[in-house]
Amino acid sequence: MRKYLEPGSIIGLIGGGYESYLLLTQAHKMGFKTRLAVVDQNDEAILAADEYVVVDNFNYENIKKVAEISDILMFETLELDNDDLVRIANEFPVIQGTELVSMAQDRYLERTFLDGININIVPFQMVVSEDDLQIGIKNIGYPCVLRPIQKGIDRQVVLNSEGDIAEAKVIIGQGAYILEASVDVKQEFTIMAAKRANGKIHVFPMINDQYQNGILKSASVFIKNDPRVEEEVQRVVAKVAQSINYIGVFGIQFIISDNKNLYVKQIVPGLAYSANVYELATGRSQFELHLRAIANWPIPEVFPLTNTSILRIMKEQKEEALELLQEKSQWKFMFHNADDSFTYEDEVGYILLSSSEEDFLRNNINNTKSWKID
Repeated sequence: MRKYLEPGSIIGLIGGGYESYLLLTQAHKMGFKTRLAVVDQNDEAILAADEYVVVDNFNYENIKKVAEISDILMFETLELDNDDLVRIANEFPVIQGTELVSMAQDRYLERTFLDGININIVPFQMVVSEDDLQIGIKNIGYPCVLRPIQKGIDRQVVLNSEGDIAEAKVIIGQGAYILEASVDVKQEFTIMAAKRANGKIHVFPMINDQYQNGILKSASVFIKNDPRVEEEVQRVVAKVAQSINYIGVFGIQFIISDNKNLYVKQIVPGLAYSANVYELATGRSQFELHLRAIANWPIPEVFPLTNTSILRIMKEQKEEALELLQEKSQWKFMFHNADDSFTYEDEVGYILLSSSEEDFLRNNINNTKSWKID
């Protein structure tokens, strides 16, 4: 590979979705050609690819189809077999590496890594037997949560007392689990960073996330934040970046508990939905920053120019969004081109809005029916 990736080079991407669509669109703006592998013919990322293949799964042979016709290979999915990805990375330039994918798929591996570099996380213990569960409860206490080690499996048990142990025992033996302390969450944040091939790290503005029933509903970048919190989360992100073999943009999600303890929630290997707010807040999209890091182009300093929020539009909120479209000329509306059956979590698009006054931004959002920010 050259010292940097020149315009005209071919970028191969594994995985679709709206973020992949925007990433490929940005790649074209920067002069790159694109190849794509997806598992669904209706995937909207296809609309932005120069060439694409639809595959049954992302195994070695299917990833190789794209790798062989690309100068570098990227991924925007966690539906990868780690052994296949390592094998591909030994033969082709998988520029992001494989370490973060492994951690993003395995809760225990991720938490062991974070614990090993002295990052504050909630107490945890691996559970593969009933004895492990009893020891874990004794060490961690109630309330706690039993989750599969493998992410993406929707099977967990919340234990508030001894009365919940019987339910937890039912799923033990169906795989490896991790027992974690349960904390009352006061605030959630995401911080994005980029790491280049030369090891230089850029940390980007803090994003305030708003969840409802575990689903991200909105995210905001404010010009002013608690300086103590901002300084600490930026320190943590820089430390993680220094400790991983990775090139590109990645994120770390944080929580602040009701008793004001700051914990790392999880690592995001690549693009994050909430980071779409950067485009309006900073004038630089996460897609441009990601591609600059991947291509080994210089990365600009990024800071908030204005207070900005992104509001996620779900299918049931589309009518209100269309009404606001007619009223709010300064708001930016983005809608998916995908078939309704494909959109993630029934999402149909998002809204971006900004203001130099934080209170004015909050009032604008809180006056809508569907969206609220603290």
